[in-house]
Amino acid sequence: LLSFPIWAFHGEKDELVSNVNTRALHALMQRVGGIMRYTEFPGVGHDAWQRAFAKPDLFDWLFSQRR
Repeated sequence: LLSFPIWAFHGEKDELVSNVNTRALHALMQRVGGIMRYTEFPGVGHDAWQRAFAKPDLFDWLFSQRR
């Protein structure tokens, strides 16, 4: 898992899925040297995916990953 690149997105105000575990995973990955980016959208609820897909560098990042 440490060498598997992750970019997680979450809405700050998501009431359906808490961002607590996503924040904790990101903190853990930083401590152990994992490859993880975390973007939390302020004021956004469960529909964070719309903002994530609008990130201009998302697809460049995604397609640059290798196993």
